[in-house]
Amino acid sequence: HELEKEEAVEQTIDEETITPDDLIYILYTSGSTGKPKGVMIKHGAVSNLIHSMRDMIPYEDRSYILSTTTVCFDIAVTEFWRTLSFGGVIVLATEMERRDIFSQRKLVKKYSIKELNLTPSQMSTLLLDSSDDGVLDSVKTIMLAGEALSPTLVQKIKDKIPHARIFNLYGPTEATVYSTIMEITNDSEVSIGNPVANMRVYIIDSHNHLLPIGTTGELCVCGSGLSTGYVNRDDLTKQQFITLPDNNEFVYKTGDLATLRGDGKLFCHGRIDNQIKIRGYRVELEEIEQSIMKSGLCRECTVFLLDSEHLGAIYTAVGDYCPSDIIDHISGVLPHYMVPSKFVKVDNIPLNVNGKADRKKALEIANQTEDDTVEVATSGYTEDVLLAIFRRITLNNRIGVDDSFFEAGGSSLGIFQVLSEIESIFGVKLQYADVYKNMTVSGIASMIEAATDATSGKTLKDFCHKLNEIDGTINIFAFPPIMGYGMSFMYVAKEIKDGTLYAFDFVENEDRVSQYLAQIKQLQKEGPYYILAYSAGAELALDVANELCKGSEVYLVFLDGFYNEISEEKIEDALVDLTQRAIEFIEQTPGDKILYQTIEQKMRHYMEYMIRKKKNVLDPCVKVHLIFSDSVSSEHIKEWESRFGSCFESRHVQGTHFDMMKKSHAENVAREIDAAFNELNSGEI
Repeated sequence: HELEKEEAVEQTIDEETITPDDLIYILYTSGSTGKPKGVMIKHGAVSNLIHSMRDMIPYEDRSYILSTTTVCFDIAVTEFWRTLSFGGVIVLATEMERRDIFSQRKLVKKYSIKELNLTPSQMSTLLLDSSDDGVLDSVKTIMLAGEALSPTLVQKIKDKIPHARIFNLYGPTEATVYSTIMEITNDSEVSIGNPVANMRVYIIDSHNHLLPIGTTGELCVCGSGLSTGYVNRDDLTKQQFITLPDNNEFVYKTGDLATLRGDGKLFCHGRIDNQIKIRGYRVELEEIEQSIMKSGLCRECTVFLLDSEHLGAIYTAVGDYCPSDIIDHISGVLPHYMVPSKFVKVDNIPLNVNGKADRKKALEIANQTEDDTVEVATSGYTEDVLLAIFRRITLNNRIGVDDSFFEAGGSSLGIFQVLSEIESIFGVKLQYADVYKNMTVSGIASMIEAATDATSGKTLKDFCHKLNEIDGTINIFAFPPIMGYGMSFMYVAKEIKDGTLYAFDFVENEDRVSQYLAQIKQLQKEGPYYILAYSAGAELALDVANELCKGSEVYLVFLDGFYNEISEEKIEDALVDLTQRAIEFIEQTPGDKILYQTIEQKMRHYMEYMIRKKKNVLDPCVKVHLIFSDSVSSEHIKEWESRFGSCFESRHVQGTHFDMMKKSHAENVAREIDAAFNELNSGEI
């Protein structure tokens, strides 16, 4: 609406008399909550850039370049005009494809794309796909701009696309897209390089005087690529475009800190002022602070960059208001990318020696302060995992199962991190377009279940996980140890040769046995039923087996099965020990580290169930085979023999109790499981 009030910039265009000094476009910077600035660029400035890039970055005839940026972002200037000027082909991504990294990968492969011109964030997500399918093999030139480029990302690119040349490009919109370019393919440092043709750079102090080589100061650019200023903003133009007193050069003050070294390399160190760039938007920290202060919920507030995609804030409170109250207020005022993901209440805002808010100290305080994690009820393992992923990526421990990923601090690029982890953990590949419409924990959990249903042909409840698939064999239903999650069996399942394994989580509801029975009957209507249990899962399995055996044969294989005799008085001590044991195990299970925050609660409910129940009296139609580790005593084996009599058999496997589910022992344990079920099925017991 503000733009509509500006006076039009009138210019009569005669194709035969267009000169380098005529305007070619006006590009409005994204701004923050303030008024966007219209940057005026001339034909000659664009022509100078295009010809400079031809000399600095190699180009092959008929090269295909993938265009993924909106025309409102000045990278599009080089994507379009550089490519067309040199006889190249532009592959235009649709609006949906621009938001879907997986679709972009398909375009790269389909058209054998040779050039990519992306922001570092876009490049990072393009590399997220865990598959090694050679999609990016055609890419020969990678141009990265718009954000700071990290050495870590450069190394990832070299690892994934070792044959590609990598260029770091820097420049403000006010100097026609790019002012400096540097090839960093073989460099150990990430420099922003050297000026493009007919452009110069200077480093100045706070009084606009030139600084010597090697000194850090404000970066200024000048030359043929310079803008003529801002539309109808003479005051701002005079402030940003100045004549240096030492050499009479007309320059644009970028507001970036930089150092020009003696070897000619230029390094950028971030902003001088409190304007930052987050998720492609320029943001003024003071304006966010003012919006928060206007809420009346805090006396003072300091906002800072928490990481490359999230803001943080510390504040002194008014009354008993909490962070959620502040977030609720400003979410209706500011766009989601400007709402801090983390708020920390302090007694006083730290100040620097000049008496101004110390943002570095504020960041230290935030990093040293644990978030107030909100306990959330989930439906089971899938939602547990997704909730932890959402909280880690958004840095927001208050998010619930029905809360929007975006409103909680997530970004469009963050979606691709979520999708990549989902594929890694669940083996399900969801599409960006589908999850974008319902980016909540509960919504995505339903999609994962639906995808699992489609591939398995059966409906799996959230507490049931299909860990392998062996056609034409038996179904094995596995019950978990005290940690409560069926994913404990993931390594063993991959090595089992004679059965498809369905692993159950511990169901915390009292009707758990009925739920297990319903799931088993849905997957397999008639017996015989093959039940596997590890450790404390033995008693849970027996509860289910005694119901299944009413009309069907049931075969049980226990891995170090035992009856837990922990008393209610000792449950807290046991939790400390067993939680630590579980964490040690989880650290060896890909993706499961994110369950730390829920595992203790699951174990507590499991223990309470074990304390309340009595030992099962085994029905004669149930046959039991115990596979025991080095940790099991002879007395323990005798106890099982006396309990099950002639229906019982045992066999030994090397390793300790906690080794049984580890990857290093999975093959041996799986071999014994297959052998045990074969013996039970053949009637040898």
